[in-house]
Amino acid sequence: MSKLTKEDVLQVSQEIINDAIPVIKDIVR
Repeated sequence: MSKLTKEDVLQVSQEIINDAIPVIKDIVR
């Protein structure tokens, strides 16, 4: 198993955040 680099983690978390933003906006609205 290859270790995740910092860049990999940042990219994945960035994608998760991008997916979550519309959901959060819906909830907040």
